[in-house]
Amino acid sequence: MTYLVSYDVADDTRRLRLSKVLLDYGKRVQESVFWVELEEEELVERMKARVRREVSEGEDSVWVVALCKGCSGRVEAVGVAKVPDVAGCYVV
Repeated sequence: MTYLVSYDVADDTRRLRLSKVLLDYGKRVQESVFWVELEEEELVERMKARVRREVSEGEDSVWVVALCKGCSGRVEAVGVAKVPDVAGCYVV
């Protein structure tokens, strides 16, 4: 399953820690947007748990949007943006 993860984090330190967590799971496609492909539900839950540990629920927001295969295949990028090619990427 493909996920689009977007965040708005108020604190620089929390923002940096969150971006490092998300880089463990996917590719940055914009400053605060990541393209994540995970097939195992356990990995998805692990990612979400790590995200929750890094943010302040009273100050920050994170969106984890699941895209089905049909939807993720129809994503269009405009300008310098490119839909990432993540084939062969594995999280260990």
